[in-house]
Order: sequence, then C-alpha cells, then structure tokens
Amino acid sequence: MLMFIALHLVPSNYNMVEHAVSDYVVGRTRRLSSIMTWTTAAFWAALALATIFAFPNWDSLTSVVIRLVALTVIFVALPFLQTDLEGSKATAVGRLHLVAAVAWSLSATAA
Repeated sequence: MLMFIALHLVPSNYNMVEHAVSDYVVGRTRRLSSIMTWTTAAFWAALALATIFAFPNWDSLTSVVIRLVALTVIFVALPFLQTDLEGSKATAVGRLHLVAAVAWSLSATAA
C-alpha cells in the first residue's frame, strides 16, 4: 500500500484519476512501479504456497493454485510489457500488455 501511495507522489505526467496504473510503468515512475509489481508477484507466490500447505485436501486446491501461479507469472512479466500510452500508436509489446492484463483479470476472478 505504501508503494502504491508513493507511486502517486513521484512527480510525473500521470495522475490516479486520468491514467491507468499501467501508465506508471513508463517514464519517471518506472522503477517504483516495477518494484511494486514484482513485490505483488512475490505475494501471489507466497499465497500459492500457503494455500498448498494450509488446505492440502481442498477439492479446489489445484485450480486455485494454478490461478495463483498464473498471477505470479503475469506480475513478473508486466514490467517488461509496457503499455501503449493513450494517443500513441499501438505496438506489439502494448498488445501483449493488454493480453496480460486480461489474463490477470480472468485469473483473479475465475470461479
């Protein structure tokens, strides 16, 4: 949470009302945004491990752990997949970012 707040305090061309968090991976906020994203990946991985040990006989264990591992992989990759900024030409990397964002959303919400 502190990194998220700090991300919005670093002087940049972005603000939390008009820009997606993905925009912060470009420019002055790139390093902090990447660190925040990789920290989140570490917590997804930790949650996957905790789930395995806490609920070894859970019927949904495999599907939940697969989704948590998918989230870990997505969050490790996201800083390398810079988004296309609004108004700029679409790029292959920007499209991969969009695919990763959709996969993130689906992994986090799938039942």
